Amino acid sequence: MSEPVLALDASVRQHAREMPHGLAVLSDQGLLTWADLDRRADWLADGLRRAGVAPGDYVGWLGRNRIEFPVLVVAARRARAVLVGLNWRLKSAELALIVADCRPKLILTETELAPLVAECTGGKSGTELVYLEHHAGRTYERLMASGREPLPRLTPEPDDPVFL
Repeated sequence: MSEPVLALDASVRQHAREMPHGLAVLSDQGLLTWADLDRRADWLADGLRRAGVAPGDYVGWLGRNRIEFPVLVVAARRARAVLVGLNWRLKSAELALIVADCRPKLILTETELAPLVAECTGGKSGTELVYLEHHAGRTYERLMASGREPLPRLTPEPDDPVFL
């Protein structure tokens, strides 16, 4: 009999326990060990929840390949949120259809791409932007910092939607 396949978030936890210093993510911005990825995903999951993201809520990503993305993938699962990939190459009218359909609670984006969200929503979507770089508004780092006081863990259900 074959071993059961672990969900992504559980797999990251297992790797963090078994090989904490092993390489999990490598990018132009740096690297994350399995322990780093696990810890940051927990912080971000709790930060998302503190920002009002509830199970089943949509969280958007409008960004290029960045080290924050794999952390968000795992964190969204742990927060029981649905991750929505928003392609930065789309025109604002195309993005508007996606955003109007799912109405994400938050969209994590690069400062340079934030005007696309404003264009596609007319500035009135009710979706809060989380900036991946230093910014006066809510940022990824502040969201993660707010999650360093752990909340009780949510247990993702097998039927939870993960990606849209």
